[in-house]
Amino acid sequence: MRKKSRLGMALVGVLLWPTMALADEGSVEGLAWTCAGCHGPAGASPGRTIPTIAGLRPRHFSEALQRYRSGERSFYVMRIIAKGLSDAEIDALAKHYGAQAFVPTATTGGGVTAMETAACSACHGADGKGTDKGPRLAGQPAEYLEIAMVDYRSGARKTSPEMAEAMRGLSPAALASLSRYFAAMR
Repeated sequence: MRKKSRLGMALVGVLLWPTMALADEGSVEGLAWTCAGCHGPAGASPGRTIPTIAGLRPRHFSEALQRYRSGERSFYVMRIIAKGLSDAEIDALAKHYGAQAFVPTATTGGGVTAMETAACSACHGADGKGTDKGPRLAGQPAEYLEIAMVDYRSGARKTSPEMAEAMRGLSPAALASLSRYFAAMR
């Protein structure tokens, strides 16, 4: 396991070094280049398992990075990046991406019931575009949403006991449908 960890860290360094080297310490645009390698140059995710960060409410963006930095959230690439950021840099990035236009994924919808979406709407809004209580789901990549929901249900993602409880009673098929439903929302 230790060899895999070191190999992963080396790979992250090789992949991120070019974008990190471009970052001008005094510039939020320079810091944003570090994010661009995975989240796209304008924060619009080019991948199916990576969330779009453009248009996220600054509070949710900052909280996520702080949780990666503290170890509460465990994706190793994000932990490495977040540990290298100060609170001021996290806040600057949060404001930067919060001011960007959200670009939804091209995912098609899935059939869900009103009961299945009601619990989500309470925190994420009836339109799925997020509230002060929960981040945006609408237009995020379906695979990313499904992975997050499965992680909450299994306990692998521990940052929200409310999410874990909401996911606990849902079947894998319901989670897949919910993820496609929210991904298809505009």
